[in-house]
Parts: sequence; structure tokens; C-alpha cells
Amino acid sequence: MGAEARREGQVILPLAFHVDYWKTGSAADPFSSTDFARRQRAYAAALGSEDIYTPQMIVNGRVAFIGSERATAERHIKAALSRPATAAVKLTLEDSANLAGTIRVNYDVRASTASAILQLAVIERNLSTSSRHGGRGRQLDNVVRVFKTVPLNKGSLQTVELQLPRDLVRKNASVVGYVQDARSMAILGATSIDIQSASVQRVASSE
Repeated sequence: MGAEARREGQVILPLAFHVDYWKTGSAADPFSSTDFARRQRAYAAALGSEDIYTPQMIVNGRVAFIGSERATAERHIKAALSRPATAAVKLTLEDSANLAGTIRVNYDVRASTASAILQLAVIERNLSTSSRHGGRGRQLDNVVRVFKTVPLNKGSLQTVELQLPRDLVRKNASVVGYVQDARSMAILGATSIDIQSASVQRVASSE
């Protein structure tokens, strides 16, 4: 679904958060994280549910269901696309020449909700893993490699640095930025930018 949306230019930004409660020694999913499992529990609490399961899909932080139910996913995504965004976010990227593996994300957020925060995710496409629970033998897309929560109490136009994994393939990676209500977990607006897009500026850091 994510690959189709990307090819067709649709503003559908899937994020694959790999949870770590399936860890089985050497077969553990290398992309899994305890933080992502904790985030899944936070969504369950916000949605008034005690159910934690995989695969799970959450659309715009408002509704959760079994991720393999394609018809259900298409219905909820279509409904989400019919609602206008209530926040706007713009991203530009810089490579810091003297900070190996670091990119600077310049963001401009316009949100009327006082509890709004910015979530930044570096996602990577065309991955694979030997873990059964991580998707052994299948191509993995939109895997979250880096995730950072940014408060919006310093004004709208700011910069944050993200440290990229050493094995990240930049041509397959993007930064997704989305504005989220910290209380309800609802997503208010989102955008993305490819890390190797023409808009990336290579600059030397003065710090």
C-alpha cells in the first residue's frame, strides 16, 4: 500500500514501527525497539483499549485494527484523506559536513492546538530481515530507523539534528514529519522529504 501511494503521489505516509516483544535470541528483529512497543501501548491507552497485537495498523492516531485487513485499511485511509489537515508542517534538510551521519531537519509548523508536538521519523525502504516476526524472506518498506519527538514551545521555525544509522541506505530513506496531539494521539498534519532529494543542502556546521 505504501509503495503504491508513493508511485501515485498520494499523501499516505506509512510508518512501520517494529516492536521488540517477539525477540527470540539470534532471530531477533534488528529493527525492533522497546520504545516502539511502549508507543504501541500508549496508543492503546489513548484509544481506550487493552489490546496489544501484531500486525496492528493505526490510521492518523484515531483508529486501530488488524493490519492484515486490507479492505478495513483502505476504508479508514480513505476516510482520513477526506478530512482536511488541521496543522501544517514543512521540512527542509541539511547535511552537516563535519558531523558524520548527521542530518539537520529544518521544520516550520503551524498548529492551533496547544498540545501539539512534532514527530520526526527516518524511514527506510527495501529492507529485509532473517527474523520470522520481522518479516523473514520479505521486502520491508517504511521501516522506522530513527524516531524523535520535538516539543513546539520554541516557535514554529526551528532546527533539530538526527543521527542516522551507519547502515542506512540514503537513496531508500525519507524523513517523515507529522504533527500530533500529545493528549489524544491524533495526527493533525504530515509531510515527508527524501533524504537524497534535490532540496538537501550540504553545509559545514559552525558548532
